[in-house]
Amino acid sequence: MKTFPKVSCMCVTYGRTEVLDECVYSFLQQDYPGEKEMIILNDYGSLELKGDFPNVRIINEKTRYASLGEKRNACIEQCTGELISIWDDDDVFLPNRLTSAVKRIGIKPYILLNKHVYYSDEIRLIPYGVKAQALFYKSLWLEIGGYPAITNGEDIKFENEIRAKGKFSLAEIPDEEVAYIYRWRLTNSYHTSSFKDEDSHLGTKEHVMRTMDVENYEIKPHWKEDYIGLVKNLIQSQQ
Repeated sequence: MKTFPKVSCMCVTYGRTEVLDECVYSFLQQDYPGEKEMIILNDYGSLELKGDFPNVRIINEKTRYASLGEKRNACIEQCTGELISIWDDDDVFLPNRLTSAVKRIGIKPYILLNKHVYYSDEIRLIPYGVKAQALFYKSLWLEIGGYPAITNGEDIKFENEIRAKGKFSLAEIPDEEVAYIYRWRLTNSYHTSSFKDEDSHLGTKEHVMRTMDVENYEIKPHWKEDYIGLVKNLIQSQQ
């Protein structure tokens, strides 16, 4: 493996403009010394996302993909990095997110970091990894055949295929390197998983159509909170 392989951060979004400012800012703050890029794929046809930031490319599609799995695949096709990092639009990634993951990927071409922070009505350090922490080689994605063409559980089935081939690894990190914040109920955003499996694709469309009132959105990268300090204080309180 190269010392610092190029990493592509894959971000798919659909009518969740309220979270993109923080999502893009998370990418811009990354301390990874190698080449990196962020690909944002928006397929809510009546919405155009705008913004000009270093190593960030925004793709606005007029036609919605038939499933979230197909949309993830389309986004990865646009990625030029050797490594793919999941970059969910409604979560927060601390500056060391990429650096911590890349230095731990080795023989196994797909890894999850084994800790994350859950932030909702309370904040907790959780001792296991979640799918949005995944880092994997694009070549593995090609080998597996991409994500399945479904909207709920596409990431689970994708990872299960990788586990079945013996190419999955859970990477241990010290508390001080926790860099992923999973949020719930704090973003004023919908969650696809809150809709029934058979209705999730249509359900998200109907929800966005009811709530979206802009045709253009200029992304303004910033964090609404001091997430670095928040996590640091959490870790200190655990010691």
